[in-house]
Amino acid sequence: MYSTYKMNTEMGSKQLLEQWFEEYTQSLYLREATDKQLEDRLRDIATNLWSTDQYGNVQGPRNTHNKQELMHIYTHTVMEQVRRNPTRDIEVNEKEIRETAAARYINPKLSRAIDFEPSCFAKFGEKKHIEASLRDGVFRIAPAQTYDDASLNDAQQDNELENFVRTPNKKLNMRLRGFENPGEDIKELPVIWGELFEYLVTPNFYVWCCSSTYDARLFQAFEYDAALIVHDKEEFSARLNRAVTSALDRPQFDAGRVIYYDDYTTQRDELLKTFSKHFRYLYQSEYRFVWKPKETNKLQPIFVKRSGSAILNKRFK
Repeated sequence: MYSTYKMNTEMGSKQLLEQWFEEYTQSLYLREATDKQLEDRLRDIATNLWSTDQYGNVQGPRNTHNKQELMHIYTHTVMEQVRRNPTRDIEVNEKEIRETAAARYINPKLSRAIDFEPSCFAKFGEKKHIEASLRDGVFRIAPAQTYDDASLNDAQQDNELENFVRTPNKKLNMRLRGFENPGEDIKELPVIWGELFEYLVTPNFYVWCCSSTYDARLFQAFEYDAALIVHDKEEFSARLNRAVTSALDRPQFDAGRVIYYDDYTTQRDELLKTFSKHFRYLYQSEYRFVWKPKETNKLQPIFVKRSGSAILNKRFK
């Protein structure tokens, strides 16, 4: 089926590659995807195969488990391309993928050197908004629906209220009757099967998002020039929740890391309302604060202001 194959990765092996080959041969879960969808999938995976070190230099993903899973599905996607073109050789070179994906990255010039651990809350934004949060404790809490906006950049735009998975191994039972040309007798028509989409729709909610780690690449991804760094995450979370809760009528509150999913390998019942997001955004390592009000129609952004002593103590330009 394949002429030759080669895998060059920091953590892979020929045995592992052969295991992934066998898995995909048994499932062929990408068989209904278009050629463009396969290319888009490879691009989404490559986007997540790099991060930055303390000094903003390009490196591999910090999470080794995530890296292996990304290489796993990258290999499957290349296999599907080769299945359609059996004369093509398979070559998966992690270093080349990373360098190509990060080719446009520019290491940002910071107003001060990084002197803290990357594990923190990091909120990237415009300098004037970040300074308002730092100086006055002002935070904008937006409805999730506002992120489904074509004017936002690729890192920001997402339909937070709708997630879906593709299940090519499931089909609907149906018969189609009609005519192919006007004036013909009605007859049973052939059904052309494609991917089956299963959706999870969530009512609108209020959300404040940040990253659970500092990664210099996010300045460029979000097109922002400043970042607010929170070290005392527990105290910050408590104060932010108190401020938002006092502005709303006893909303239901939740907070945690976003769970990223692959729409081709995830089952619908594995999706989580308000905390599921497509893996194309995995590099953001998002942590979110969620408030579900009693009435979810026509939600408008609100602003809350800190009371008491400062809890935020760093800024970067």
